[in-house]
Amino acid sequence: RRSCAMAAAPSRVLTAGIAEIMAAYRARELLPSEVLAVCAAQAKKWSSLNAYIDDNLQQCTVQAEAMAPVSHAAGGSLFGIPMAVKDNFCTRSMRTTCASRVLQDYRSPFDATVVARLLDQGALITGKANLDEFAMGSFSTSGCFGPVLSPWAHTKNPEECRVSGGSSGGSAAAVAAGTCLAALGSDTGGSVRLPAAYCGVVGFKPSYGAASRHGLIAYASSLDTPGVLARSVEDAATVAGAIIGPDARDSSSCTLEEPPVIRDDVMGLTIGVPDEYFIEELSPDVAQLWEQGITWLASQGLAVKRVSLPHTKDALPTYYILALAEASSNLARYDGMEYGHRAGLAEQFSALSQQYMKSRAESFGPEVLRRIIGGTFVLSRESQESFYVQAQRVRRLIAADFATVFTQGTGSCHADSGVDALLCPTAAGPAPTLAGARALELVAGYATDIFTVPSSLAGLPAISVPAGLSRDGLPLGLQVIAPRLCDGTALTVARALEKSAQFPRMLFL
Repeated sequence: RRSCAMAAAPSRVLTAGIAEIMAAYRARELLPSEVLAVCAAQAKKWSSLNAYIDDNLQQCTVQAEAMAPVSHAAGGSLFGIPMAVKDNFCTRSMRTTCASRVLQDYRSPFDATVVARLLDQGALITGKANLDEFAMGSFSTSGCFGPVLSPWAHTKNPEECRVSGGSSGGSAAAVAAGTCLAALGSDTGGSVRLPAAYCGVVGFKPSYGAASRHGLIAYASSLDTPGVLARSVEDAATVAGAIIGPDARDSSSCTLEEPPVIRDDVMGLTIGVPDEYFIEELSPDVAQLWEQGITWLASQGLAVKRVSLPHTKDALPTYYILALAEASSNLARYDGMEYGHRAGLAEQFSALSQQYMKSRAESFGPEVLRRIIGGTFVLSRESQESFYVQAQRVRRLIAADFATVFTQGTGSCHADSGVDALLCPTAAGPAPTLAGARALELVAGYATDIFTVPSSLAGLPAISVPAGLSRDGLPLGLQVIAPRLCDGTALTVARALEKSAQFPRMLFL
């Protein structure tokens, strides 16, 4: 006879990890339909966050009820686990909009590879999560479906609410509010890790190429990386294990040197603390938490070493030159002719080029237009050598800095003694209010990615762990960065950090 212990306690479902839920399924103490019902109730309760563009709860309910007689062994590693998917991943069952008018009615004929892999493992896709338009932004405020808010310090006045971070803000808010156990996001320059820090959840960006980009609508192709937002490092590792792997349909696909699993023993590993990340903009709360994080890891037997990444100061301008250039190229396809929004009829214009221009002007929001214009400029004949080519050179220097500090480590990726991972903040401070984010000057808004951009340029695995609260009671994150293709090391050190931090999993019941 099935026990209803967990079914009668939604709070336990909301604080449980994937492993605990799966164990309850195996013991017949819980059904997928019951877990989904708890998540659906949370989605209704927190609808004001605007975390979802479209929900899929009706179809999920049918799927969950059909799972009741299916054994766990036949169901996969994510059997009956509710998950959200950022709305720049293609899905057959729901539209894929990128929070842009140009794609507001687009339905993909196929599932993105990472989405298909989630479905193959039995995941329940609860809906498509809101985001910055085409994943361009740091606060999830630029999409055509409105801004995404964080459940932290939530008030009735949206302008006084905290932003969820961008661009995967909907995915982070969905996990933080308990509407799903985990979510897919995409990380170009910090778009998984920054929202994770702002919303008090874990955000994992695998090595570039480890998870397939097939079906991820492109922003900056040499940087875009599918990532995971979850309640815990263990949950993030479970989802990463489901989506990571070679894919013949992605030319940048690669194989990890070690599996994305958490190792039990961290003794003997060495953590690097980069000098260049001690910047003036760092808030006192974050600086104090960083020092505490170093102490926590040292107390578990990890050695700590100061290191230098001398080209860190050049990372932000390098990133925005390259990302904008690639965005300009990738978004050139949206002209309103083959698909997407089209302005008027051809006979209304004296030239086809005029219809192109009007369609694109009406289709894209201000931030996307700004980045297209900037990218077109740096790719122009007069500017390409001075900006784009130079930025490519600096990118190689930034990657070389990381390679130098990671050259000799003790993890499974290395052989000798040295630095195995880096520890640094994820963001300089807690999430601003919606009004505060809108009031930021353009460059100040871009600078929120200052701690996340360098590792993206180098294609490294990085994970943000919620580690403490600001003096205002808002979540703060610390970031672990590991050598390229050594994703297991990043997860292992992050789990050690999480163990010491003891950050509460769920506060919004």
